[in-house]
Amino acid sequence: MNFQNIESMIYTLLSLIVLISANLGVMNLLPIPALDGGQVLFLIFEKAMGRKVGKKILEILAHFVANSQAVI
Repeated sequence: MNFQNIESMIYTLLSLIVLISANLGVMNLLPIPALDGGQVLFLIFEKAMGRKVGKKILEILAHFVANSQAVI
């Protein structure tokens, strides 16, 4: 193996790591209640409405998301 080949392999590996990390970050920000995006969505809702989201609503959304993911 020469230096060019090793350098190319390292570049490919780092590119793959960056791609996976960026993909995970985007998926984590989706507005699904169990993920961070869901938490951000609820915080924005609380600021806009001036009140907290009820536990019953959070429970209903969690069941809805879980059931919809089971269907997919």
